[in-house]
Amino acid sequence: MNTNLSNLEKSVDASVSPIVFTSEYIAPWALPKEEIPIHLVWNPDSKFDYIEISIPPHMEIKEFYNVESFEKVDSKMVVRKLKSLNFFGFVVILNEIIKEKHEKKEIVVDFVLGDKVQYSRSFIANICRPELSMIEKPSIIVLRDDSDTRDLVNLSLKISGFGRIEVTTELSIGGKFEPNVEPLYRETARRLAACFRSKESHVDKKKEIQINPAYVQKTTREFIDKVRKGELLLDLELEDLEDFKAWVGDESNYTKMVELVSEQLETILIDSLLYYFDRYPTEGVELSGGSPDIIVESATQDVRMRFRYKDSLGNEYEPVQVDIPIKDLRNDKKAGLKVPINIKWVHEQINPLLEGAKC
Repeated sequence: MNTNLSNLEKSVDASVSPIVFTSEYIAPWALPKEEIPIHLVWNPDSKFDYIEISIPPHMEIKEFYNVESFEKVDSKMVVRKLKSLNFFGFVVILNEIIKEKHEKKEIVVDFVLGDKVQYSRSFIANICRPELSMIEKPSIIVLRDDSDTRDLVNLSLKISGFGRIEVTTELSIGGKFEPNVEPLYRETARRLAACFRSKESHVDKKKEIQINPAYVQKTTREFIDKVRKGELLLDLELEDLEDFKAWVGDESNYTKMVELVSEQLETILIDSLLYYFDRYPTEGVELSGGSPDIIVESATQDVRMRFRYKDSLGNEYEPVQVDIPIKDLRNDKKAGLKVPINIKWVHEQINPLLEGAKC
């Protein structure tokens, strides 16, 4: 059955009793690509021939509730038959990443009798996203022999919008961007490299605190996989580094490797809760790789930092990039210098129910 929806009159037929809704709902907010449930419940005596749903571009209906038959007509969805008389629901998602921190999307549900809309209900989907921005950075990094490296690079990053974020820091000095390696992995590699030849970890196995074994196993597998793929920049002497990579890559060592890595990980986690605060520096932020630092070996290039971030659903947004020139006034310019990146986090959260939004 085809219906010319463009000819429908957007007016209520006064000769027919109006539809009385006893319940209606739409999720108050959602991230991009997050499911948004909507439902309506009405008086069973209400009269209509079909239900027409209009949704904005880049939005789709993922699922219906209590619907027996439906079809797409033009750009709209038409529900022909319900399983029971007075209930109807569906789930929509927005399939694009919004540019604004908060955007409103209108979803219209029309109950049609004959060629007239008997009742029209408009729902507003509040789509929200987090946003990361740089609000303060040094204009230049000046290196001197007496420089306090702990206070050379201070940044301020603002977290606005809505939702939790995971931030990955990538650093470069005159080369390609490299992800910041987690302190947990760095320390594990350092300890493991010191004991892999003897195949003994020299770890005191008497522990009063127990770490979740499932977490230790998962992290162990991730660590071994990253080492094998060359994703970890290991701070080892060249000879040790080559031997260590060969040992990790040998499948016959896997069982012993898992045992040693698991023991080292568990000990590090018990010894230092600072790892937790390093990875979760402020409310709503997970800093993958922990607090970043750079190794300055040549001051002929700018320090380049890129902050990639994604929300709790894995939606990735436009990264924040910053370039800072270096001026090296040290006598020994060839000596490597480790410089921590200090980040101040500024929060500016929104309430999607009160905040004005782009439609």
